[in-house]
Amino acid sequence: SRIALKKSPDPSDRAELERCMQEDVVVRALADIEQGAQLSACRFTRDYEGGLCADWPVSDNARRLIRILGTRARLEAERGDAHKAWETVQTQLKFADAMRWDPTCDSQFTREIMIVHSCRIVVQLCDIAPPDEEQCRRLEDLLKNLDGIDPFVHAVDAERLLKGEWLFKLPQNRLYEALPENALGGSGTPEFFRRLIFRYLVYRPRLIADHAAYLQRMRKGVLLFEGPYVPRGAEGYDEIWNVPGKYILTHELSPMLDFIQGYYRKAMTELRLTRAGLGLIRYRQAHGAYPETLDELGLEGLIDPFNGAPLHYRNEGEGFLVYGVNEDCRDDGGTEKESRDDKEFDILWRFPRQTDAEGADGQ
Repeated sequence: SRIALKKSPDPSDRAELERCMQEDVVVRALADIEQGAQLSACRFTRDYEGGLCADWPVSDNARRLIRILGTRARLEAERGDAHKAWETVQTQLKFADAMRWDPTCDSQFTREIMIVHSCRIVVQLCDIAPPDEEQCRRLEDLLKNLDGIDPFVHAVDAERLLKGEWLFKLPQNRLYEALPENALGGSGTPEFFRRLIFRYLVYRPRLIADHAAYLQRMRKGVLLFEGPYVPRGAEGYDEIWNVPGKYILTHELSPMLDFIQGYYRKAMTELRLTRAGLGLIRYRQAHGAYPETLDELGLEGLIDPFNGAPLHYRNEGEGFLVYGVNEDCRDDGGTEKESRDDKEFDILWRFPRQTDAEGADGQ
């Protein structure tokens, strides 16, 4: 977890990163990822037939590995091995794509995190050693393949079948052991009270109604993902979240659909900005200048997933700015988020990135 390359690491941090990257466990893990990235998909060692109720550490490990790959790509670029660095970035994107059809919302959320991190590494590397035309095309193809809501829609349906339906249909003697801890009062609840809660949950009329409420929420979750963006807390979520508290299993089993939808759209914004930016770099390599509009790139799908409008673009002579709106769906003119407290900002890629000194000189 310490292997996370800062934008401007001090010498001691860099020495530590270099040392860690040479450790045998890291070398072997990255070799396995590079080999696995040649496959079209992956299947994790997990009980897919057992309701997906067991602890699953793959999600955290995947996030760590994608950060390690990003660290290696950055170090390779700074050592002057740009070709190897861009190959590593392609491995990142292939690794993320391998999780495309893993059947849970958690795994798809992890996949989006992997996509975001990979896109940010692309942005960083372009300031160090921009990719050549062939590398741009390969990256653009990989990114385009990662775009789309279908994996999340399939994950919601698969989770309903593999987790929800499995749990609701268990006989009572197995259901007690399979229920999430929180559904029975949490880990500190005495056994006697856990049994009382269980008897309340499995009262047949209530269990049937709870099951129906769960199915309805998951169906509406799919419609939410497939439709236009709905901000968190908006009226569009009323039908999803206004489920009576007595339906405990519905609340315990349902993923955080509103949060996941918002993060998915942020990830897709960064992905499409990265596609657009790579297209702009490739265009300038071919024509000696940036185009006046993104339409000249000939790339499809450069649409802001928050408001459905085309991404914003400005030709800045020696560089460019391309951006999309944030969850507030408001155009803030390409304003970058500077701190956690900032409320008005966009999601953007400015190339080349201005340093603090350059920004001060330009004011």
